[in-house]
Amino acid sequence: MMSLDTIVQILTVAATCGAAFHWVCLRPLNESIIKLNAMVDKQTKLISEAQIKLAEVDQRARSAHHRLDDLVQEVHALGNHN
Repeated sequence: MMSLDTIVQILTVAATCGAAFHWVCLRPLNESIIKLNAMVDKQTKLISEAQIKLAEVDQRARSAHHRLDDLVQEVHALGNHN
């Protein structure tokens, strides 16, 4: 059976290794995940804004095509009257 001193030493080494692993690996990884999440949120917002602008441009293009079609019909109608 292990003595109390041996158990305390094992727990101390395990806790030290755990703390070192946290500071060396987990903490930087967590910071990177937080930064990546912020970047994804920003890109999602930009994409959403771009989709709105694209919808506006699409609507303007449709309106312009409709007006052009009306003008073409008027030009053809005037050409047929001459």
